[in-house]
Amino acid sequence: MKRSILFFILLLSNFASAADDAFTIKQLLIERDRVVVSFKGELSEGAELVASFKDGKQCLLTVTTVKDKLANLSTSTCKLASDLVVGQKLERSMAVDESGMMEAKKADRTGEPEKPRTPRAKSSFRDGSIHGSVYAFVDSGNEITFDSVSAKSGTTTQRGDAVYRTDSGKGIGVEIWQIFPLGIGWMGGLSYDMDREVNSVKTTLDGVTIDADYLSPKPHYSFITIYGNALYEISSKFYLLLGLNYTSPTFKQGGGATGSITVSGALGGQTGAGFRITDHFSIEMLVRVVSVSVTAKDAGTDYDYGTGLGAGVHPNFKFDF
Repeated sequence: MKRSILFFILLLSNFASAADDAFTIKQLLIERDRVVVSFKGELSEGAELVASFKDGKQCLLTVTTVKDKLANLSTSTCKLASDLVVGQKLERSMAVDESGMMEAKKADRTGEPEKPRTPRAKSSFRDGSIHGSVYAFVDSGNEITFDSVSAKSGTTTQRGDAVYRTDSGKGIGVEIWQIFPLGIGWMGGLSYDMDREVNSVKTTLDGVTIDADYLSPKPHYSFITIYGNALYEISSKFYLLLGLNYTSPTFKQGGGATGSITVSGALGGQTGAGFRITDHFSIEMLVRVVSVSVTAKDAGTDYDYGTGLGAGVHPNFKFDF
């Protein structure tokens, strides 16, 4: 009789333990190597759960984060991740924890168990929080092209185009950004292009071309750019971006210049891709187009250059936080 009661108690205890260890898949984010499960009882980061399939195959998933009876599991060790379904039950792995065996062996030698190491938290910016970056860049753009130039002197108007040849650029910037779990996000920032010289200008008016080099001290300019981008994350390491910018230029004429010139900002854009090398260092490779509007007056002639475009390859070297 006593044995029957003891067996019944053990049976109930095992049943309760199994009920406490219920793990159910709630969300599948396979493209992000992530599964979200709900659970009862206790579960810690680093624990391993097993998914079983009807054909007898199994695969292993590792707990990465735990909060409020929900856990994120990595599918990086599960080759059958695409076969998982919402509502599927998981169970604890029965594999022996080798780290636990090492601790036991050390306890046998020293008499005291080794203190367990605190698992290093996995850092991720893809959590919907707002983050920031500071960066340095170079820019290969060394021409500004104006396709609609007019020169008016009295009642005569000449039309044509012009190309200003400049140094390539470099600068610094700061930005904030946010990427949501589904991989869609935004970015906004401010950059400063340091001073660069204008070396020459080629102007064509009514079919007549004049190509002139500037002598030192040459005219030079710098500009501040405000920009915004839409982001799409392809993976945790790689993303695409597309956006608009607006420049605020500062222009200074060279020595011996006559007349006056006014340079103002205009709308441009950029597109490219970013690659995260570590949690705090990334590189973006962009194609950036900036725009400026120019008017000038010299020796009784009014020049309207319209809006000029300057394009260049624009790598950013970023520190993210």
